[in-house]
Amino acid sequence: MPGQVEERRADVLRVPERGSGQPRRLESAEEGFVVQREASVHLGNLVPSYHAAVKAMHPGGCVWQRHPPPPLRVHIARRAGAPQIVRMPLVLLVEDNVDTRGMYATFFGSEGFRVLEAADGLQALSQLAGEKPDLILLDLGLPRLNGVQVLRMIRQQPRLADLPVVVISGQLDLLNAAEDIAADVVCPKPCEPADLMRVVRAVLDRGHAH
Repeated sequence: MPGQVEERRADVLRVPERGSGQPRRLESAEEGFVVQREASVHLGNLVPSYHAAVKAMHPGGCVWQRHPPPPLRVHIARRAGAPQIVRMPLVLLVEDNVDTRGMYATFFGSEGFRVLEAADGLQALSQLAGEKPDLILLDLGLPRLNGVQVLRMIRQQPRLADLPVVVISGQLDLLNAAEDIAADVVCPKPCEPADLMRVVRAVLDRGHAH
């Protein structure tokens, strides 16, 4: 019925009067934005959290090396009357295969991660000279500098020595070398994005718990 439709539309534009519990009609779009902002303040404590680390988990045949990894750096802005803001983890993805890199980057981006990309070892070191990521996903069979060389250089730099590194590779000899240089987790290829995500969340969650 036309009258009922108009009544429902009007109800959408009504909010309770302060302290009265009675609805009132919004007078302008600007007032609507104010109401929306006030609602956001009240809901600001509902922030995303990461999945708890799975006990004794070895997803995708990955081998855990270092226990525990360093803490996840999560910065929460706390201001009176403002919602909490959580900085999402930053991952450096080092993979020379364009399709594989794109697949992982898209998947991690859809899960709320920020992703930096590097196609070879030198690009990886260049990215690390800027913002320090929370974790590195490192392929080992890289051009220019391979992943083992990159990992060795990371462990030798005080600023980066504690950085969690998840190694992914199909080359057994390089995987063994990565274990010797203290990669946090070693994952043989092929490694599905969902399996890799579980590994990454577990590394970050375990570090955040310490």
